[in-house]
Amino acid sequence: MIKDNLRGNVEVIPNCIDKNKYSTFILRYTVGKKGIAIGGGIRIGFEWGDPLGCKIGQDYNLLRSKEDNFISVKCISKNGGRVIVGKGKRVVVNPTIMIHVKDNPLIENDVIEITFGDMSKGSKGYRMPNYSRSTHIIFVIDTEGNRIFNRLSNKKLPEGYPKLTIKPGKIEKLQVLAKSQVTVGTPLKVLVRAVDKDNNVIKTYQSNFSVYLFPKNNEFNPIIECTVTKEENGVKFIPNLIFYEEGIKRILIKDEILNLEAVSNPFKVSVRDDSNNKNNIYWGQIHDHTLFSDGIGMPDEFYNYAKNISNLDFAALSDHGTWVEMKKAFTKPKVRNFLRQSLLEEDIEILEHSARKFNHPGEFLTFLGYEWCKTIGGDINIYFYKEKNDISLIMKSLDTNSPQELFKFLRKNQSDLKSIAISHFMIGKAIRTVDVDNMDTNYEDPAHLEHVVEICSVHGVREYGGDKMGWDCDNGNHRYLTGGINMVQDALARGYKLGLIGGSDSHLCSPGSAIKGMLSCPIEGLMAAKIKKLNREDLWNSFINRTCYATTGARILIDEFSINDHRMGEIVNSEINHLRKIKVRVFGTDKIKKVLIIKNFFGLCPNRKCSFYRKKKIEGTVKCPNCGTRLHIKSKIFYEKDYDSYDVEFELIDKNKELETDYYFIRVMQIDKHIAWSSPIWIS
Repeated sequence: MIKDNLRGNVEVIPNCIDKNKYSTFILRYTVGKKGIAIGGGIRIGFEWGDPLGCKIGQDYNLLRSKEDNFISVKCISKNGGRVIVGKGKRVVVNPTIMIHVKDNPLIENDVIEITFGDMSKGSKGYRMPNYSRSTHIIFVIDTEGNRIFNRLSNKKLPEGYPKLTIKPGKIEKLQVLAKSQVTVGTPLKVLVRAVDKDNNVIKTYQSNFSVYLFPKNNEFNPIIECTVTKEENGVKFIPNLIFYEEGIKRILIKDEILNLEAVSNPFKVSVRDDSNNKNNIYWGQIHDHTLFSDGIGMPDEFYNYAKNISNLDFAALSDHGTWVEMKKAFTKPKVRNFLRQSLLEEDIEILEHSARKFNHPGEFLTFLGYEWCKTIGGDINIYFYKEKNDISLIMKSLDTNSPQELFKFLRKNQSDLKSIAISHFMIGKAIRTVDVDNMDTNYEDPAHLEHVVEICSVHGVREYGGDKMGWDCDNGNHRYLTGGINMVQDALARGYKLGLIGGSDSHLCSPGSAIKGMLSCPIEGLMAAKIKKLNREDLWNSFINRTCYATTGARILIDEFSINDHRMGEIVNSEINHLRKIKVRVFGTDKIKKVLIIKNFFGLCPNRKCSFYRKKKIEGTVKCPNCGTRLHIKSKIFYEKDYDSYDVEFELIDKNKELETDYYFIRVMQIDKHIAWSSPIWIS
């Protein structure tokens, strides 16, 4: 319960509900000593729209009493006060409810009850979401009738809001997350967690399990026996797991009590710690949101989850720094405490402080970032190199009104505000580079900003249009997948030298966990950085030099993808144009179904009036040579082979030059649908 003598009290009854079920809960507000004047009222929402049974674009069900998710409002007043209810102003995807007082003011101890899932007239109740966590109900009040809303409590966010806990389901599986490399004789950091069918962590998991090498030999005894205690909250770091032979390994976890077992991601055991090895692999998630924009949770929760619940190596937040079309609304005091889409200076200070607190080179790295949004022309994530930045400059960058203006400012201030930009996908949008037809291709320029791009996230897979690659999304963006414009291959075809990373765009404060929420693709895309050591400079250079790769969330090990020993991300001179020796070595988290090498692209003409319409594969150009229409770009397959193995390794030769600059990248597809993409290698 949130209490304030002057403004009143608010509580949630009950305050703990099972996930993914029809339920009923009541938000009960008792008026305080100040009362509520005529015209005043309350405004209600959630951190993230999904708990309120709303999909993107929907509002609350306040009228249809027999349908799902019906909400009723009742006012109990000694003074004859009444309330009127309506939908409040939508904050991007987050709907709100407005309750206004009319006729007579409300006085102390009057009550307003909002029943979510009122079943009295035939509704099934309120359908709770798939994810499990404590979420806050955004509850603000206008006691004076002047349309200025305030929280009941002056506590720091989010403590000033009433809380609803959504409980997980039963334990369905174990997950084993290991660091991707370790030295012989040194303990490997491996985490075991119990989850339900939607990948929510079960904090009540207490049991025993055995650790074996995988594949398990029945003659072998377990390496280690472990006990998960109550104090570990369902997450166990295996102690003293040491290997004395080099090679690629996996471990098997077997819980005899629950009859569950799971296999870890592959990891590499090396004879010694080689400081010159540029191929150590570190995993991170750099595209998530918290309560500081339209997500759930606080920055400290996000970083703690990434480090201690998902065993990641680096992380960054990208809360909405600005939404150009909404700047005026979000700077008004009346919405300052409510579902913001614009960061203020004090917010950035908190975000930066949280990132610095969790930044420990060699163990876990963080970067400060934000998402620059514009309905037409965005979205772009901006990340800053320094641990402590000039926040006044960051605020000026947020005051820009176009991608071109933003990039011009960031380029001008690179010496004081070292930054990079990563375009990402969202509903109705695809990759939006700043200068699509006048590309900034000077990749050696220190002020160059765009080096990598997201190829997958909760919005789906965006290699090229027309192929969702097994990941079906029902969040309204199907029509943006059917074409080929502004996909990753479209950008590569136009000459951009972009590395590939996976992102999330999750709003659930659970980096490294693919939980199906409001956006219906359960993709928790990850970035793998291939670097020497886990320090700030090496990781930053992984972005700049494109020595990184993407997955849909599985920690697939691309141990090698090279052409004449040039690694992924490189732009290679013509010395090897006539003989290209390609090496591939990949280790899966499940059996690998298929490995493809993509070389360049082809296009299909979308113009129904053109004789080339969807018939002729057009290569080497992005416009139809017959009618001039922009082509729908597809991936051209150079090599494709089916496998049924956890490990794949091969070499082959390519002697053919096709374009002035040929590019190659690999796509690894597993039986469990997970995919990995290397960054390209360009032969120029």
